Amino acid sequence: VRAAARQFVQRFVSENDLVAVIHTGSGARAGQEFTSSKARLLAAIDRFQGQKLPSATLARLDDYYAQRIRATDQAIQARDTLEAERAHKARSSLNVLEAVAQYLSNIRGRRKAVVWFGEGIDYDIYQVFENKSATVVREDMRKAIETATRAGVSFYGVDPPGVGAGLDQVIDIPNLPVDEGVDFGPGPLLEEVRRAQDMLRTMSAETGGFAIVNHSDLNAAFARIIEENSSYYLLGYYPSNDKRDGRFRKVEVRVRRPGLKVRWRDGYTAPKGRASTSSDLGAKTGASPEVRAALDSPIPVSGLPMRVFAAPFLGPSRKAAVAVVVEFNPDAFAFVEQNGTHDEELELVILPVDAAGRPLEGVRTVVPMRVQKASLDLLRANGFAMAQRLDLSPGKYQLHVAARTSNARRTGAVRYDLDVPDFTK
Repeated sequence: VRAAARQFVQRFVSENDLVAVIHTGSGARAGQEFTSSKARLLAAIDRFQGQKLPSATLARLDDYYAQRIRATDQAIQARDTLEAERAHKARSSLNVLEAVAQYLSNIRGRRKAVVWFGEGIDYDIYQVFENKSATVVREDMRKAIETATRAGVSFYGVDPPGVGAGLDQVIDIPNLPVDEGVDFGPGPLLEEVRRAQDMLRTMSAETGGFAIVNHSDLNAAFARIIEENSSYYLLGYYPSNDKRDGRFRKVEVRVRRPGLKVRWRDGYTAPKGRASTSSDLGAKTGASPEVRAALDSPIPVSGLPMRVFAAPFLGPSRKAAVAVVVEFNPDAFAFVEQNGTHDEELELVILPVDAAGRPLEGVRTVVPMRVQKASLDLLRANGFAMAQRLDLSPGKYQLHVAARTSNARRTGAVRYDLDVPDFTK
């Protein structure tokens, strides 16, 4: 998995791409927020640890022999002793995918791709009598697909083993029991692999992507993902039925030009209940709704051009004093002459987010700009900068910086990757 993910980043992520890394089976600290730094992305990939369980077939085989030792004169009903943990891991993966799709819903007006490296969902959702969580896992899968279709997110499932997936587990099968009532051979094990791959296919196809399974050339498949997300038409419309009833709305796209292959989502599931207006990051700052929305955007907001630089210095305690300088393009300001001065107002929020994705205490500043004509000419010629200070403990951070001008009503946001060293060392 690590090799396939590294290959994707090293060969197919360009300098201007923004990419994040999320691990479905470990804490947020293992991942990486959106960045264009390949070094940070590769470091997050290298922190991945596979946590796949032994196959259900092997687990049942172990249970069969354990029962056989205890009772040799009665029929044995072997079970998957890891079923509960298998369900937990399946639900965890699906819940993370749903959360990622919901997070990406804050990005509008473009395609959004989630490249999902993994061997699919290792849980049989069709055996509702044998597997207690089959219905719940299937519901989690449905919710992840619905959230992705509403958010315009496409999943691209990548099965890293490629050709021959599952054969590595076949060789782990020991001597099979001479019992016509059970089948622990390669057949059931390979059927598990097929089901997991079908989950990859379903999640991908239902969200407008495609799955890469049984593939010997990942480069060609990765190139297809990049091409599909680089050249496309984005069509939008306001539906006549805006009821939040949770029902499926079918969508069909037709073209008149012959020879074209059209791919689109079959539809979307309408949301249910009241629309959420809360902001995860911006709510802690007391900022205006526009700035809060910009802080929540996973990618930069270009309405107000700005440039950010930050540097940590030795502070009075173990925390470092971080100097943050934000430069603005003066063309984005709309100064209004009033009572002999030229007036504008700027709202600036700098919010540090730690490696676990938790927002920390930031700074919010509202600057009433009242400048004379001579100062206005200098400002337009040289630009405008603001300096702020944060006190941060050693660690990795991402600074979320958002600002808005009052008169021009222009909002912008950028993110800045920051490493704060431990100066006591």
